[in-house]
Amino acid sequence: MPSNPQLKLMTDLLHLEGVVVTNYQIITDIGIVLHLENMSRESQSIHCGSKTEKVHQNNELTIRDLPFGEQALYLRINRRQMRC
Repeated sequence: MPSNPQLKLMTDLLHLEGVVVTNYQIITDIGIVLHLENMSRESQSIHCGSKTEKVHQNNELTIRDLPFGEQALYLRINRRQMRC
């Protein structure tokens, strides 16, 4: 398990507002996988525009980002779909 200073450094390097790195893995022959979490409990619905905390479903996405040095970098994030 990575230490808190390591996770803070990864979060600072990523520089995404409202998002923190909760874990990371270095996988041989694949690259670095960062597990991200949104700090906000509520989100705005894309359908009606209202802010809500009611989660309809969660989908985990893996996004390939720009390389970090010579390593491929993947961002794993929980995509929440909200209910109006």
